[in-house]
Amino acid sequence: MNTPKRQWQRGQSFVEVAISLPIILLILGGLFDIGRGVLILIAVESAAGEGAVYATVHPECLTADHAPTICQDSESIAGRVRAEGRPVINMDETNSVITVGVKNGAEITAGSTVFVNVIYTYTPLTPIGHLLWGDVAQVEAQAEQEILSPPPPGYQY
Repeated sequence: MNTPKRQWQRGQSFVEVAISLPIILLILGGLFDIGRGVLILIAVESAAGEGAVYATVHPECLTADHAPTICQDSESIAGRVRAEGRPVINMDETNSVITVGVKNGAEITAGSTVFVNVIYTYTPLTPIGHLLWGDVAQVEAQAEQEILSPPPPGYQY
């Protein structure tokens, strides 16, 4: 008579594991997506900060229509922002919007404040991420810095 009781106990453990495993996997998946979101936020904030610092050191790169050849590709402000984010996220024209300018429309001179605004969109990987953020999650970061020195002599804005 002891044998049937032990078989029921083994079956009970199997049912408990079968019921709790999906719940545990959902919780772990949610933690994974939240951690990924925080990592992306940190990368986007760092990239915006790098763009603002680069803009203050190279104010000649602020105007796209007058930018010299030195302000192209990875040497442009947007290029620096994308390169800074690259170890963690792959920012390109399809999933990120980078806005650069001088605060309050001021002139580009020493002491003016430069801002870099970065909006990055990504797709959550787990059902919990889709419940929290929807099909597309968006991270936004802005950084501001003062221009350190005037633009190079003879440079026309």
